[in-house]
Amino acid sequence: MAKKRIIYNEPKSAIYRWAGKTYDGLLEYKEGEVDVIGETEKCYIVRLKMPVRENCVGDEIMVQKKNIIFPTDCSGEWWNN
Repeated sequence: MAKKRIIYNEPKSAIYRWAGKTYDGLLEYKEGEVDVIGETEKCYIVRLKMPVRENCVGDEIMVQKKNIIFPTDCSGEWWNN
């Protein structure tokens, strides 16, 4: 069964967080900026703004939704007034 894809009209800026191994074999978490351009039920389709693993800038890849962080705007909240 084909996955239902939704492609956004306007890309949304977000942070992609992934884990990679160091030369010592330890797990290291890294973050990078991406543009979210669409989604499926379990994944986001993102366009990279920096190289990630074997992917280059501008590549479109599918990543798990749990690895995407959307920035929040708290400028209108009560503690900022």
